[in-house]
Amino acid sequence: MGVSSTTVIEPQSVRAALEAILPRVQKPARYLGMERNLIRKPWDSVALHVALAFPDTYEIGMSHQGSRILYHLVNRRADALAERTYAPWPDMGAALRRAGVPLYTLESYRPVADFDILGITLQSELNYINIPYLLDLAGVARCAGDRGETGPIVLGGGPCTANPEPVADFFDAILIGDAEASLDAILDTVRDARREGAPRLELLRRLSGIPGVYVPRFYRWEPGRDDGLPAHETLDPAAPLPVRRVWAERLDPADQPQTPIVPFAEVIQDRLGMEIMRGCTQGCRFCQAGYWYRPVREHDPDIVAERMERQARETGFEEVGLLSLSTADYSQIGPLVHRLAGSLGPRRVSVSLPSLRADAFSVRLAEAVSTVRKSGFTFAPETGSDRLRRVINKTFTNADMLRAAESAFASGWNLIKVYAMIGLPTETDEDLEELARLAEQLVAMGRKIRGRKVEVKISVGCFVPKAWTPFQWEPFSGVEELGRRIRLLRRRFHRIRGARLSWNEPREAALEAILSRGDRRLGAVISRAHDLGAVFDGWNEHLDLKAWERALEERGIDVETELGERDIRAPLPWDLIDAGVRKGYLKAELRRSRNEAATGDCKWGHCYRCGIPGDGKDIRLAAPKLPPPPEDAPAVTSGTPNEHGHTVPLPAAGQPAQQAAVYRKYRFTYAKRGDARFLSHRMVMDALERALRESPSTIPRATTPTSGCPWARRCPWVPKGSPSLSTSSAPPP
Repeated sequence: MGVSSTTVIEPQSVRAALEAILPRVQKPARYLGMERNLIRKPWDSVALHVALAFPDTYEIGMSHQGSRILYHLVNRRADALAERTYAPWPDMGAALRRAGVPLYTLESYRPVADFDILGITLQSELNYINIPYLLDLAGVARCAGDRGETGPIVLGGGPCTANPEPVADFFDAILIGDAEASLDAILDTVRDARREGAPRLELLRRLSGIPGVYVPRFYRWEPGRDDGLPAHETLDPAAPLPVRRVWAERLDPADQPQTPIVPFAEVIQDRLGMEIMRGCTQGCRFCQAGYWYRPVREHDPDIVAERMERQARETGFEEVGLLSLSTADYSQIGPLVHRLAGSLGPRRVSVSLPSLRADAFSVRLAEAVSTVRKSGFTFAPETGSDRLRRVINKTFTNADMLRAAESAFASGWNLIKVYAMIGLPTETDEDLEELARLAEQLVAMGRKIRGRKVEVKISVGCFVPKAWTPFQWEPFSGVEELGRRIRLLRRRFHRIRGARLSWNEPREAALEAILSRGDRRLGAVISRAHDLGAVFDGWNEHLDLKAWERALEERGIDVETELGERDIRAPLPWDLIDAGVRKGYLKAELRRSRNEAATGDCKWGHCYRCGIPGDGKDIRLAAPKLPPPPEDAPAVTSGTPNEHGHTVPLPAAGQPAQQAAVYRKYRFTYAKRGDARFLSHRMVMDALERALRESPSTIPRATTPTSGCPWARRCPWVPKGSPSLSTSSAPPP
């Protein structure tokens, strides 16, 4: 367990204790808050204090765009502050317990238990095990019903609130939907209740009256009524049933952070990022995010471009990311890519386009921004079978993907990555054989165009049925059956030279499946599994399935039933949520999947009555504010909208800046003092490079080769275009 919440610990004591702790743990820079542009407000200058916790490591949490938005939404208020905390790696967690130091925030080193609100992001089911871990370290009671009048309100939010029941007992309240829609009302309510000295129960009643707020203690789930059907009931007249998901009707640029936090410690996605679109109407029947985040709303392309250009200048990052569920579907993607390729390319700043479709349009998009660097090109066909793709409502074929791959190889890519799933509804061994044939065709095409240096990587995940999708009633295929299918693929891929197969662990997917569709009984299972040693389930080296198996058995959970097919007529644990998408629509989509019938993208005019109000009028597309690409740039149609005549002009691939080479050699000395002594050599090099990249008045922007650096051969990660440096306080060897 953690430190008692009644223990008074000052920030100075926490900081002093870290001096002895940090030299003995892995990656100590995670725990210091050594970042540019973080926000520190005087504690006594505001009425409301919010601790934002991400239940995974610093390098994962700092890459999460939603957490950056939450940090901004709170800190822009004059009466509130937000500070961050992340799940400490097990060695740090053990060290904190031994030293009697509670979980603290990075900005002020203040114990999390001192805050008015503890917000925990529910990003992945495999993070659930870290919720009791965080609460224990903070000295906050795990179960909401065990908390007294003092201590923070534990607030949940994020995509996993599509089914909040497995973790409901840990939370005082859960926000269902977009924070932009209701967060300010939540903060106002907690601030006023604290000021008035209102009892905790009264505060929770007030919170339950805010649109989108679910207070679990006001509801009861009965898995076995006399009529044999489970159901929910409310325990307080203030509690609405169902709780309706809320969303921001328009994406407001003011809700996005103007200036990003720049870390010194390593993070997974070490780049600038801005959301350009929220929501997706492609209608992939396995995809929870596609149904949960409807309707489609787009950001103004002019504001996106201006902000990315300014932030690239101010931070020294060498990559910016245009973020959405399907970047190629952003209506102004052509003009936006043309603008950014022209403005950022000469500065050697690359543009990443995640979530592209497997079509020629996506290849043209990637080619337009790949003059700075070419990494592997990624397709996500989900399966190698055209038939199975019709089941899941993916509208392209293997022939389409081969044409796209041909364009990618011809444009200079040597590596093609393919993401697929096994265990999809109606899948057969022949569908798996189709995936192997597709890999063979990709390798053959690549070698014909690029020679023997091409590589095709096939990554296979296990299908997990999710709430609020047409496949929410489908069974999980089972660990043994999925293992058999993986073995079949391994034998088949063994004969394909140039293709590499990787796969996810079926037992890990089974755990995710249990947590994604479980009911409130799983809260006790999660708590018990953590007591038995489970922590950081999303990391292979820490996944402890034996602890989970024992916890499930002790709590009487029938695993086969939980993983099996659900009765389409029976209530579901997540029925207390109204996601906006009608259950009847999901049932109709399930029937269409069995008939292999397509459902088109509704974004371009045709409404399928999914339940989101507005008859299509709720879709907010961006105005065409950016100038179009030059007239000689070919016009390309962006995938699905073809049938509606929607075209997006896209420039031809740009050329690197034609500029005479300029050679400069700089030598300086430095020392790592204070907290900087916890930075690794690579972290220091990255920080120095960013500092130089954002200093145009002193460092030329030409593509200076790195050959002048005496350490270049020892530091292969130094990117091309970096100025030559000697970074030792002594002469280089």
